[in-house]
Amino acid sequence: MANLGWKETFPETMIQHLIRYKSDHCPILLDLYGESKRRKNSQHRFRFEELWLINEDCDRIVEEAWNERTGTVKEKIKLCGERLDSWVQRNFGDIPKRIKKAEKALKQLNSLPQNEETLWRTKMEEEELDDLIRMEEIWWSQRSRANWVAYGDKNTKFYHHKASQ
Repeated sequence: MANLGWKETFPETMIQHLIRYKSDHCPILLDLYGESKRRKNSQHRFRFEELWLINEDCDRIVEEAWNERTGTVKEKIKLCGERLDSWVQRNFGDIPKRIKKAEKALKQLNSLPQNEETLWRTKMEEEELDDLIRMEEIWWSQRSRANWVAYGDKNTKFYHHKASQ
């Protein structure tokens, strides 16, 4: 379906037959730049998380990465993703583990004799736990919206009713 000139222009082209569903034809995915192959082979797929926006450093990380060097938009987006990934690992980590750790610390503080220092440390730990729970709620909220987009329109009437609400 392609001549030599076309193949030279798009040497990374990948063609994939997608699953046939409620049809007697298989759709074909034509990937001119081989992106789907690179994505399948990579271990990590970048996804922006809404909860990052609660931290004021997020805007600064993106702005610094974007302005750091000249290049194509694709290169700048890739650099922003790399910078955000490393920033997220340092600042957010595994939220459920951090919640368990904060709960354990709070339980330990509650078992100590209550004095001014213990009350202050308890208050600080409670604030940390509140922040972590809020982050976890944002994370789950984003996942539930993604599930609605992916699965919600299988029953169009139900989906549109929920969307209208």
